[in-house]
Amino acid sequence: MRDLMVIIPENPREAGWTLDFDIVDGYPKLVPFARNTQDQRAAISAYTFKGTIPGKPNIGIDWSGLYENNNNETLVSIDNSIKQAMQENAAIPDGPNSTYVPTYSAEEDGHINVTIYQG
Repeated sequence: MRDLMVIIPENPREAGWTLDFDIVDGYPKLVPFARNTQDQRAAISAYTFKGTIPGKPNIGIDWSGLYENNNNETLVSIDNSIKQAMQENAAIPDGPNSTYVPTYSAEEDGHINVTIYQG
């Protein structure tokens, strides 16, 4: 099983968009290999903001709690949420499962970058 391919622009801040499906001649492209489905799902698990999926208000990462200085959300709790989401969403039935590790870096303007490494 392969998922639809999700693409991002080289520079999202300049492009004005950050995430889209790859459509070629009216048909969606699939990830190149079934193995890429698991990798893409792990990345999207870290990227999905809590409350952005209609009908599923508790799905996603509560990034806003971190930026609103909510005492319940720290980078440690965000990290735990990301790891749990990747574990739940990246598993493929009857396929190999990998360990994904998020790493974080902060920019001077306050943005946090997340990079997902496969173990």
